[in-house]
Amino acid sequence: MLNFNQLSQKITEIANYLTTVELSNYQGLDLAKQLFPQANHQRLQLAELLKNYSKQLAFSAARPKDPLDTTLPIPDAPSQYSVFASDSSQISPSHHEIVYCYLINLGRAMFHYHQNLHPLLDSSPLLYSPGEAENLMES
Repeated sequence: MLNFNQLSQKITEIANYLTTVELSNYQGLDLAKQLFPQANHQRLQLAELLKNYSKQLAFSAARPKDPLDTTLPIPDAPSQYSVFASDSSQISPSHHEIVYCYLINLGRAMFHYHQNLHPLLDSSPLLYSPGEAENLMES
């Protein structure tokens, strides 16, 4: 039988942790709001720093072309529209084992607004043998 006493203790721990994370996020946003005007005024210097040190970063940072406070009007959306999205993930084989297959999971989402149509949410796993995977990479 499920021990609700043990479970409730863990739920309380997780809730306390999430409260701490939320507070930290708000502090980060407040700091970003304080630093934004400085970053906007130093945009060219920051771009030069990024150019000089980008190879040392573990990620690709965005390079704004316009001033950071640039705003553009958003056109009105049509009365009926659809939104499509896709995502994929791959389960990489362990380098300690013989590879018998490769798995790629493709996810899809499609939402139709104001059209009385059901959304599409699905995933399609693709399983390839090592030979098939090599053929895919060559083409």
